[in-house]
Amino acid sequence: MAARRASTSRISAKQREKDFPSGEFHSSDDILFCSVCNEAVDHNRKDSCVKHLKSEKHLKRKRLQFVQSDSGETGKKQVTVSSLFTAQTKAGEVRDLARFQLTEALIKVDIPLEKVDNPSFKIFLEQNMKTMGVVPSANWLRKQYAPKVFQAQRKSGKCNQIRIRSNEVGGTKNYFLTDSHRFGSLHSLIQHYKKRPLKFNQVEQYLTYAVPNLNLHEYQRWFYSSLCREEAEEKLFKVPRDGAFLIRGREEPGSFAITFKAEGKVKHCKIQREGRIYIIGTSAEFESLVELVNYYRKTPLYRKMRLRYPVTEELLQRCSTVSTFVDVYGTKYVDPSEIEASVLSERDKRKKDKIVHRDMLALVIYCKPKSDKKNKFDKSMHVNKALFDLNGKCGFLLQPKWLKSQLSKPFIDKTVKQTIEIRVLGARHLPKPSRNIVSPFVEVQVYGVHENNTLKTMVVSDNGLNPVWLDTPQAVKFNIYVPELAFLHFCVCVEDMFSDPHFLAQATLPVKGIRSGYRSVPLKNGYSEDIELASLLVHVSVNESGAGN
Repeated sequence: MAARRASTSRISAKQREKDFPSGEFHSSDDILFCSVCNEAVDHNRKDSCVKHLKSEKHLKRKRLQFVQSDSGETGKKQVTVSSLFTAQTKAGEVRDLARFQLTEALIKVDIPLEKVDNPSFKIFLEQNMKTMGVVPSANWLRKQYAPKVFQAQRKSGKCNQIRIRSNEVGGTKNYFLTDSHRFGSLHSLIQHYKKRPLKFNQVEQYLTYAVPNLNLHEYQRWFYSSLCREEAEEKLFKVPRDGAFLIRGREEPGSFAITFKAEGKVKHCKIQREGRIYIIGTSAEFESLVELVNYYRKTPLYRKMRLRYPVTEELLQRCSTVSTFVDVYGTKYVDPSEIEASVLSERDKRKKDKIVHRDMLALVIYCKPKSDKKNKFDKSMHVNKALFDLNGKCGFLLQPKWLKSQLSKPFIDKTVKQTIEIRVLGARHLPKPSRNIVSPFVEVQVYGVHENNTLKTMVVSDNGLNPVWLDTPQAVKFNIYVPELAFLHFCVCVEDMFSDPHFLAQATLPVKGIRSGYRSVPLKNGYSEDIELASLLVHVSVNESGAGN
């Protein structure tokens, strides 16, 4: 019995309607209605429907309906509110679409909308366009549907063009769209149609905003269309002040670069054009280069530096002919180091004493693995950690025998004891300083006596998971003069949009413990703590006194 009930509960109202003669029941939104009584009936049980048909109330209403049908009267079927609302909504959408299509057709064939008010034309529309319902007036079509037609044309990419005609009357040139309105200049014509509507294609439209010139930067004195990176740096170095800037075009189409001076150094930043938008960095977007420059005149572009002095030919000429900064900018600049100590107030002296005291503390606590500058870690601690890693971190190291001899002079003798060739091949699982994807590069350097060579790889864009440097031209050779005092330092950095390096990870290894072959170098953070899964893949070739090892 339970299984039988479960099967009957799955019958829909539409299916139950088919179990009875046509016209007895009708369904709406899965609800079964009696067509005679206009009442809902339980469609899950067939006996409920049969019981309703045999009821005295139903038979009485059925006889009454039979009498009304003989007299020509018909009854209405009951439906749900949701189905009735859906039907009315669909009918309204069909009616609006028909009126929109009528307005669009009249505008395209240039028939005035006032023709709709003609009685003969209105009767024709009512007979042949029944989906439109009541034919609206011309004023209603112009207010409600003509703007929608215009917006649809504008979104579809169509531009409306109207010819501006001109002629000369009595030596005076006139501009006009229609013969009834003539103007002495184009400016007066535009101002007139900003206040009064411009009628075309049965549409009334006011003139609002002029289309901006996308290449307005070409008329600015700080823009150079063809200027290479080296020439831009040469111009910036001639201006002795932070905030000097210029924008130049790059060889890549649709690409620019802003070159500026900050903290005494020349910086570059790429500006990419995508359509009508200029993008600098990853998120800053502007509609023009002029807007970009005006924005960064008020907002710092690099740290606390704002764009202040556009590098023009006039400024470069003034900088080359005068010798003092006052003559260039008309502002007196005083170097703080030139201020005499007697001029300092007592408060300044106390502040100066505190700074000296703080610096003395930094000198005394020399083992603290921290630097005053952000992201600048203590490299001496890296070397110290690597030195004790060589002997299993036992806590002490024996002094080399040659260092005890009075005849040894490692800082004077420049005999090459060992050579190491390093080639960086790849990395994996590099840390992320922020949410952005890193673009890493690797610097390799040897700390020791007389060593000054450095290897720097190319920057791999947007890959911190598994960057590869297979295009490195060749391995770099390091000459080792004192292997016991030499350490190989790997530093992984990331470049920001101003080409400034930022620390990511490092690894410092004593040269005495390095062997030839393909090696995986585990990476550590700035405090010599292990970074999980982060490592470098390098190829090392060690030669002792020119012999292969």
